[in-house]
Amino acid sequence: MPKTPAITVAIPTYNREEVLLDTINNVLFGQSFKDIELIIVDQTLKHKDETQQKLDAIKDERFVYFRTTPPSVTAARNFALCKARAPYIIFLDDDVVLDKNLVKEFLQTFIDMPQVSGVAGRVLQKGFPVTNEVLKFDDYTISHGVFTSPVAGFTNAFPGGNCALRVKEVLAIGGFDTRYKNNAFREESDMSMRMASLGYKIYFQPKAVLTHLAAPYGGNRVQTHIYDNPAFYRNELFFTLRFSKKGKRVKALHLKLKEYCKVPSRRKSYTRHWYFFSGLVVAIWRILFGKQLIAKEIK
Repeated sequence: MPKTPAITVAIPTYNREEVLLDTINNVLFGQSFKDIELIIVDQTLKHKDETQQKLDAIKDERFVYFRTTPPSVTAARNFALCKARAPYIIFLDDDVVLDKNLVKEFLQTFIDMPQVSGVAGRVLQKGFPVTNEVLKFDDYTISHGVFTSPVAGFTNAFPGGNCALRVKEVLAIGGFDTRYKNNAFREESDMSMRMASLGYKIYFQPKAVLTHLAAPYGGNRVQTHIYDNPAFYRNELFFTLRFSKKGKRVKALHLKLKEYCKVPSRRKSYTRHWYFFSGLVVAIWRILFGKQLIAKEIK
C-alpha cells in the first residue's frame, strides 16, 4: 500500500495541450513541498499525438491520470474528491503558473488553522486590478473585492482555479453541484456559499499564489463578453436564486438585471434581456427538476 500523501492536487482539464503539460510539470517539479499526489481528470476526447505521448510517458509515482466523460468541471471535481487519498485537496486550473511555495502555504494554513475548512488562494492575471479587499458575496449574491488581494482574511468565497478544501467535509455536503453547465460559472461560488451557510470557515491565503494564463484555446472559455453569453445567465441566476437571502431575492434579481442589461446599444440590450429572462426560467427549472451528473471513468 503506497504511503498516504500529505495533500492532493487535482486538475480537471478539457481540450488543453501544451499548457496542460506545463502545468503538470510545474506541480510535480516546481514545488518546494513534494509529498503530494497529482490527480488529472481529463475530459478531452482526443489529444494531439504529441500531448498524449508525453502524458503517457510520465512515470512519477505521484501522478495519477484519469479520463472521464461527459465533460463537466463539477463532475470532474467530484470524481477527484472521491479518488483523493489525502485529507486535503487543492483544485487548480489547467493553465496556471504556480509560486514554488503554493502547496506548502495551503497545507500550512490548514495546520495552523484547524477551524478552517476551505482556503482561497490568490490569483493574478493580466489586466486584473489589485486591491486590498478580499472577494466576498453580500446578501444579494453580489461580489465585492478581488482574489488578487495581498491581504489575508476570512471570506465566504474561493476561486475554483486556486483553492484547497478538507475532503471529508466537502464530500459530507454532497460535493460540487453539477447542475452548473457549459462554462459552469459560479460552481465554485455555490460550494463556498454552501460551506459558509453551514458554518464552515473559509480563509483567504494570499501566500498561496499563482498566475492564471487564461489560455485562449481549449477549456470551456467564453469567447464573447460574458454578459453576451446565454449560459452565463442560467448559471448566475441559478446561483442567485439559491443563495440570495430570503426577502431579498427580488431585489437581487433586479440589481443584476440593471447591471447586466443596461447598455447603450438597444439591440444588445434586447438580446441581454432575452438571455436574462430565459436564463431565469432555466434556473427555476434546474432548482425544481435538475439532476446531478456523475463522471464515468474511461478505461
